[in-house]
This record gives sequence, structure tokens and C-alpha cells, in this order.
Amino acid sequence: MERTVRPSPCHVCGLPSWACAVVGFITKVKTKAENKFRRDRTATVWCCSRRCAVQAHAVSEMGINTHKWPMSLAEFTAHWSARLDIRKADAARTETIAETRINIGAKEGKSQVIVPEGTGAISVRKTAFKRKGGRPREWNSEADRLRAYRARTKSEAAVTA
Repeated sequence: MERTVRPSPCHVCGLPSWACAVVGFITKVKTKAENKFRRDRTATVWCCSRRCAVQAHAVSEMGINTHKWPMSLAEFTAHWSARLDIRKADAARTETIAETRINIGAKEGKSQVIVPEGTGAISVRKTAFKRKGGRPREWNSEADRLRAYRARTKSEAAVTA
């Protein structure tokens, strides 16, 4: 199922889609965030001509105030026109859809029970090496510290014997 943009008035000049003799163009323009708590986003818009689509990109890049632009619209068109993603409204999508078992016609049942092959869980906490250096442990109480010391000395005595 292909997602299409419903033709509405042109993003730049406001010409209604029914008044346009051609199919029009679809393009993606960047919109700036209103404040610091929002994100910049990309909007897919319909334009009546390629010229309006290029102008929509210029406005999104350089702002609505054309007297503050560092270059003219003709210079922007000459410099960026080949790099912009502008396509006809009836054109097929350019993205390739990744193959999955759903769209390649797999013959597996819908209610098939899948049992994942389990790998033995490896505990990270139970390691064979001893701690070397670093920050000393924080004990909950003096009794816990003494119990750990006695257990450690007892195990060291059993290894040496």
C-alpha cells in the first residue's frame, strides 16, 4: 500500500489542485522548531509546479523574509535544483521496501508457535577473577564487613592447605 499526499492548495502560491492543468509535484521541506522544546521536522507538501517546489525549499532553508536571503531565488535554483528531492505527484516511490516473510510469500502458518533457541545465560556478576585495587567497598554495617573478611580468610586458608 503506497502512501500518497492528498493534493491540497499549492504550498507556495495557494493555487487549488483542481485549477492546475498538470499533476503537480511532491517534495519534502524542513520546518524549523517553534521553540527549544520542539524538534525540527520534515513535511511532505504538494506544489503546482517545479518552480513553486524550489521556492518552497528556498523558504524552508533561508526563511520567509526574502530581503534577508544571502542569494537570489535564481542563484538558489541554479545551485540546489539538482540536489532537491522533487518528484511528480503520480510518480512511484523511490524507496525500496525491505523483504520480509510477509511480503515474499512465506508459507508459514499465521498461528505457528515459535520457540526461540535459548543460549545459556552467562552471569556477569559471578566472575572468576578477584578485584584488584580501585575504590574500597561500602559496607552496610561493620558486621557485614567482618563476615566478608572471615569468609575470605577461610577460603584462602583452604586453598593454601
